[in-house]
Amino acid sequence: MTVRSVLLVEDDWEQQQLYILVLASCYQLVVAADSEYALALLEKHRVELVLTDWQLPGMSGDGLIAEIHLRFPWIKTILMSTDARVCEVAGEAGADGWYRKGSAISHLRATIAGMLEKSPAITSS
Repeated sequence: MTVRSVLLVEDDWEQQQLYILVLASCYQLVVAADSEYALALLEKHRVELVLTDWQLPGMSGDGLIAEIHLRFPWIKTILMSTDARVCEVAGEAGADGWYRKGSAISHLRATIAGMLEKSPAITSS
C-alpha cells in the first residue's frame, strides 16, 4: 500500500492539531503555518496535495494555490475556510477543491481521497 503525501498549511495551532489528528493516520503529512514556508517545503518534499487555509499571514491561501499551480502544476490543491465564499474563491484561484471549515470532517476526508484516487501516486526516486 502506498502512503499518499499531503502538505497542510494552517496558521491556527488548534486547527492545525485537529487536522493532524484527523489526517495523519491516512496520509504522510508535512505541515506549514504560512505560505512562504509551505513553498520552501514543496522544494524539499514531494507531496501530492496541498490543503491550505485561506486566511494566512503574508500570502493568502488563494495566492499560495496560484503560485503552486505555476511552480508545481501536478500538485492538487484544496482551499479551506469558515467563510461562506470559500467555494467561489477556490474556483477563482484555480483550486482543485474546497472545504468549508466546520463541515463534517468526513467530507474533507472524502474530498482528499477522491482527488488522490484520480492521480497516480508519486514514487520516490
